[in-house]
Amino acid sequence: PDVPRYYQLMKNGITTTGTVLRFRPSQCRTEYEYSLGSRKYESVQYMFCAASPAKFPDPAPYPHPGQSVQVWYAPSDPENSSLRPPRELFRENLIGTATLALLVPTVFAAMVSGRFFK
Repeated sequence: PDVPRYYQLMKNGITTTGTVLRFRPSQCRTEYEYSLGSRKYESVQYMFCAASPAKFPDPAPYPHPGQSVQVWYAPSDPENSSLRPPRELFRENLIGTATLALLVPTVFAAMVSGRFFK
């Protein structure tokens, strides 16, 4: 579902500097803001991280409130933004979407034909 959004960022995205508002390790969620002209935007980026706060022995590599971060955004839709390079996000989402698009019909066809469960 995010493939078109990340494609737009990959093709037309530009960068600006933003600020981390909150990092929630238990949710692998970074909340950030950035300004374009006089308008301020807030967004969320979900990132792979340890599932338990106990697995954060050294918090240095993780975002912290007030930290400056690079934000990619689409000029035609400034609310479309990311803290991760859009090319990475596009590739990951395209692979996931393509895998599901191939896997789900195959499993369904096998179930219907009776080959999956006997």
